[in-house]
Amino acid sequence: MIIARRIRYGLTQEQLAERMGTSVPAISRLESGQHRPNVETLEKLGHAFGEQFVLELEYEKATDTLTVPPADIQPAAPVDENTSGRISFNQFMPYILGALGLALLVGGILYYSLSGRGSDRPRRRRRPREPREDASNSVYCPQCGARAKPGDHFCRVCGTRLTKKG
Repeated sequence: MIIARRIRYGLTQEQLAERMGTSVPAISRLESGQHRPNVETLEKLGHAFGEQFVLELEYEKATDTLTVPPADIQPAAPVDENTSGRISFNQFMPYILGALGLALLVGGILYYSLSGRGSDRPRRRRRPREPREDASNSVYCPQCGARAKPGDHFCRVCGTRLTKKG
């Protein structure tokens, strides 16, 4: 069909390939029947020959049912634990649980090592506490009784001037 139209229009395979925007081997495969043209290729052929292809599809259903009823399939023999080809989940349960436990263990070790707790880097040192003053050196506010810090001249609670013991 394609060869006859190409010859009727006086086109070579190269000219047809150029008009369709494809390669010469693709035209050769179409003409020899090695490749079935799809709708897009038919449309390109129509434009190359200056013709228009109309594709009409029809489909008839025997019934209006949406699905085919399932076939009644029965096993040839009763299925039990010894049936060939049957895989029991109980056979693999210990391996599954072992793999899960191992994965959790490896994940915990990775988390611990990456969080910095297992590393050898030095820990941050705390600032040493200032030594507490003895009760004999402490200064108290005469107004409210709050203890003042060293170097204070006024009470931080009530604002009264502090008197130093002399």
